[in-house]
This record gives sequence, C-alpha cells and structure tokens, in this order.
Amino acid sequence: MDPGETPRQAAIRELLEEAGISPSRISHFDTYSGEGRNHHIFCALSHTGEVTLPDGECSDYCWVTRDEARLFPLIPQLSRNIHKMFDFVESLGTTDAI
Repeated sequence: MDPGETPRQAAIRELLEEAGISPSRISHFDTYSGEGRNHHIFCALSHTGEVTLPDGECSDYCWVTRDEARLFPLIPQLSRNIHKMFDFVESLGTTDAI
C-alpha cells in the first residue's frame, strides 16, 4: 500500500497496474497476518478493460474453474485462498470463473 492509501484503494490500483483492468465490483474477502504485515485480499466480481500484463510483472494468466484451479501447483496459502474465494463467489450466487 502506498502512504495514505486504504487496502481497497491499493487493491484497485494494483489490479490496474498488474493486469490493466479496473474492477467495477470489488469486495473485501479476507485479511490475514504473515511475514510481519497484514495481507488484505479482495475479490473483483467484474471488471472493465482487457487484461494486459506489464513486462517483468507476470508471464501469463488464465481464468479457471474450481476444478481447473486444483490442477495448479500453488503454495498452500494461495491454494486455500483461491478455494475459499470460490466458496465466497458461489455464496453470492454466481458460478463464474475466477
């Protein structure tokens, strides 16, 4: 987070910087502590713009279903968060891929 920035503002800015998209519906999903700081996780339920990946930030992306997400070798915390996020999105009444 930049100085004076809220977690929500940081999430919106980072999504634009890292993926080139702006969330039009963003919900706070979870906060956990680790590595001496708090980690705030948000879920963007929809967005505007096309995904573009800046050089040096990411090499690829994909939208996945819950079953497809299980196929990726992820660190445990990320895997737990992704599956909890699918539960969260399904509780909102949508089955879109994340």
